[in-house]
Amino acid sequence: MVAVQGTARLGAEGGEPLGQDFLFVFLIHYAVALAVSAFITHWWPQSVAWNAAGMLMALVLSLLAGVLLHRGVEQKSQDWRHWLFWVGVFMASSAVAMHWSSAWAQA
Repeated sequence: MVAVQGTARLGAEGGEPLGQDFLFVFLIHYAVALAVSAFITHWWPQSVAWNAAGMLMALVLSLLAGVLLHRGVEQKSQDWRHWLFWVGVFMASSAVAMHWSSAWAQA
């Protein structure tokens, strides 16, 4: 068995190794895939083409969200403004999810 070290880098100037971003992609991919799936299934439940596009969109958005999460969490200095920002993001996303679930339940 041959072990291969990951040498892929983000950016041409040789930024962070991609392997460090993959932990964050793993952490966020389920939520992103679930949100994209819910959106596509709600609007185009029988369309094979839209469902295939949704899978591709979920993959791309998961990678982007993982990179953004890595940069937002690991690479910034942690202070109260940073912490309050993420609390606000959590509260806003929870409010949107509750609104959507009550709106879809009534439909």
